[in-house]
Amino acid sequence: MLASDSNRRPATLRSIRRAVVLIACCISIHTWAGVVPITMLTDPVVSPSGKRIAFVGTRQDKKADVIDSRLWVLTLADGKAVETAADMSVRLFGLTWSPDESAVIFITGGTEKFNGLGRIELASNSVSSVEASDCWSPKYSPDGRFFGFARKGDSRDPYRLVIENSSTSERLTVAEGENHWYWCWCWDRDGTGVFYSKNKGIFRYDIQTRHSEPLVEARSGEKMQAEFLTLSPDGTRLGYFSDKWFYEIDLKTRGVRKLFEADHYFECFQWTPQGIFYLDKDGAERRRQARLMLYDTKAGKSAQISVGPYSYIQPLNDSQVLVRWGNMELHAIDIRTGKDKLIFSGAGR
Repeated sequence: MLASDSNRRPATLRSIRRAVVLIACCISIHTWAGVVPITMLTDPVVSPSGKRIAFVGTRQDKKADVIDSRLWVLTLADGKAVETAADMSVRLFGLTWSPDESAVIFITGGTEKFNGLGRIELASNSVSSVEASDCWSPKYSPDGRFFGFARKGDSRDPYRLVIENSSTSERLTVAEGENHWYWCWCWDRDGTGVFYSKNKGIFRYDIQTRHSEPLVEARSGEKMQAEFLTLSPDGTRLGYFSDKWFYEIDLKTRGVRKLFEADHYFECFQWTPQGIFYLDKDGAERRRQARLMLYDTKAGKSAQISVGPYSYIQPLNDSQVLVRWGNMELHAIDIRTGKDKLIFSGAGR
C-alpha cells in the first residue's frame, strides 16, 4: 500500500481537471480520417508479447491549419492497423502498454503547457483521464502493479517523479524539485524500485523502504546530465548516456565503465539479450541518415547492422529490430543480415 501524495490538489479540483482532459481526448474523434492524410508516425512501442505495436499517427494540413495526432495499434499477424479514440501529444516516451496489453497509458493531446495522461481500453476504445498536469515518460512496472510518470505543475508544484498503485490509485512521490531529468528513469527488473536521474546523479528508489540511494553522484559544483537509463536483461547493470558516451553501472560493486561513443539526433538505446542497440551518425550526417548499431557486451565492441533513415528503434523479437523509416513507415530490420521489411506505411491513410 502506497502512502498518499501529501501535496496533491483537492479531490474536487483534480476531478474537474481530469474531466477537461477527458473531453479533450474525445473531441473530434476520427474527424479528419480519410480527409487529411497522415504525414508522420512517431513513438512506436512494441507490446510485451511482441505481437502488436502502438504508435502515434499525425494528420496535418497546413492550409486548413489542421493537426490531429491519434494512437494507432498495429497487429503484426495480419498487418491490420486501427486508429483509436486516443488524442495524443507528439512527445518522445509518450506511451506505455499495460502488461496484459488490454490498455495503453498515453500523453494526451493539447498545448505544450497542458498535456495530461490518458488511458485507453483497447477492447472498448474508451478513454479515461489519469492525470491532468503536464506529464511525460509513463511506464508500467514489469508486473503491472504500478505505473510511474514524470509531471510538472505550476510554480508552487515543482517537477516530480510519481508512482501510482494500479489497483488503489494511491501515489508516492519518488523525487521532486526543479530538475529537468526526471523523464530519464526506468523500473528495476522485479518492479520493487526505480532508477532515476537528477542533476546531482543517478539514484535507485526502493518502494518498500521509500528510500533513495545514490549510485553515481556528480562532482561538487557540477551537474550530471544522464539520459536514456536502461537496465540489462539480467538486472545486474544499469546503462546511461552522457556527453556522447554510453556507460554502465555494476549495481553490485557500483563501478562505472565507459562502453562506447554515439552521436545522433534520434538518440535511443535498447539493452537486450543480444546486446545494446543504438543509432550513430553516418559520416557527418546525424539526422536524416543513421547507422543501426549493436554493441556486444561480451566482446566489448560495436558492429554496424545497416544504414538508413532510421529513428525510434525498438527490439521486435530475437532476430529483428523495429525502426521508423523516414517519417511515414515502420520497418523490421534483420539483426544478422541487415535486410529490412516494410510492416506498415502511413501513406494513403
